[in-house]
Amino acid sequence: MQNTDDGASWANVTWGAVNATDNSGSVSDLYVSHDPSSNFPIGSTIVTYSAVDAYNNTGYCSFIVSVIDAESPVVICPADILQNTDDGASCSNVTWGAVNATDNSGS
Repeated sequence: MQNTDDGASWANVTWGAVNATDNSGSVSDLYVSHDPSSNFPIGSTIVTYSAVDAYNNTGYCSFIVSVIDAESPVVICPADILQNTDDGASCSNVTWGAVNATDNSGS
């Protein structure tokens, strides 16, 4: 599991080299669904490796990369408001602009 990169809706995830061996002594091809040091979105992604030996036998391994959004939304509020009461009243009609929020996840 890895947290998103700061301010992003993804994480750059790396892992060590994956090796394949075979009893024939020869692995002709090693394929991977996602390269190490790739950007992964929030959520779970399955990474799969496959290796093919000289006799066309294929072996597989897979693991899950989980990216978590641990950043809180940012709420942008107006400045504090100081206003006098309306003439002859014990209250006042107060208005302010829109309050906005953003989040690295985009939602």
